Amino acid sequence: MTRSMKIFLGIAGLLAAVAIVSYLTQGEELRLAMHRPVPRSPRRVPAVEQTAKPKQAEALEGKGAAVQVWVLRAPATCWDEAVALLREMGKKYPQQMYLEIHTMTKPEDREAAAKRGMECAGIQINGRSTVGVTMPDGTQRTLTLIKSPGYEYSLEDLRMALEQVLEKARKGGGGGKPAPS
Repeated sequence: MTRSMKIFLGIAGLLAAVAIVSYLTQGEELRLAMHRPVPRSPRRVPAVEQTAKPKQAEALEGKGAAVQVWVLRAPATCWDEAVALLREMGKKYPQQMYLEIHTMTKPEDREAAAKRGMECAGIQINGRSTVGVTMPDGTQRTLTLIKSPGYEYSLEDLRMALEQVLEKARKGGGGGKPAPS
């Protein structure tokens, strides 16, 4: 056998060994992948589920307050900022504002929402999902607080609406009649 033939057979043997190992390794990986649980994407894990679940709906003080805010949130992170804003406002105005937060994952919360005429996630201020707001430029706008902030209204719109309803209530306008619970 010539030297070049020995080198050729050596390289061919090495390539055959690599091919066999590769084949066996891929087969093993595929077999393991079929029995391995598929990890859930962090985006799909609801923020509500990551925290301790309250047994009842979350409520912040002042049930007899002039401004009643009732929230049915979806178990999605798009609601986190809105809920944080509402909690902040509830703590800032504990005597004037009552905040109640419910989630769509609980059947009793969905039933309560249906009794209030809500078919999807949203916010009601004094029993209404629409609220009139005077914008900074003086124009009047009606906000529809259905679904999370984003397309229909912004967080700043929600803040302005709450501040204006609270101001009306402080001046004796009552901010509207609270809805029955």
